[in-house]
Amino acid sequence: MIRIAPFGMDLVLSGYYLAAPLLLIELKANPVELGLVASITAGVHMLLAHRMGPFSDRFGRRRLILLGPLLFALSCLLAAMTNRVEVILLLSALNGLCLSLFWPPLQAWVADLQTGSKPCSGYRDAEYGLDGLASNRTHHLGISIRFTSKAPLSLRCQPVLYFIPVVLWVYS
Repeated sequence: MIRIAPFGMDLVLSGYYLAAPLLLIELKANPVELGLVASITAGVHMLLAHRMGPFSDRFGRRRLILLGPLLFALSCLLAAMTNRVEVILLLSALNGLCLSLFWPPLQAWVADLQTGSKPCSGYRDAEYGLDGLASNRTHHLGISIRFTSKAPLSLRCQPVLYFIPVVLWVYS
């Protein structure tokens, strides 16, 4: 599951990022609304991702790893059935929540397998916000960086910042 789940989530997310703007074009949305689809999803993901590490400690990693894609699929089905731009934008916020339910528990699960420790307090710091902000698309490249909470913030942020030129080059 650890090897297949990230690929599946990124595949579905990429499909959504392609389909949602096409749905909005069909509904005669303006260019700002087209741009908001990805921005709302990424923004909600960045705001909530750092809170989901402790949440997964409480409710279990596998539950959240399964709940995120299920809600994401439901959201995509609702987006396909609606004929209102505002509903698709609201569902984009739900998709950001789904990403936040999925990625932090998955990465904490991988960290648990490597270290054998349960709590993931290192995910509560700024690394997840920066990971989402600076390298949200690095997940699509299959790159995942595990930071330690003992290093100073500037050292934890540097590896993410090195990937920005790579991401810009790949996606340009």
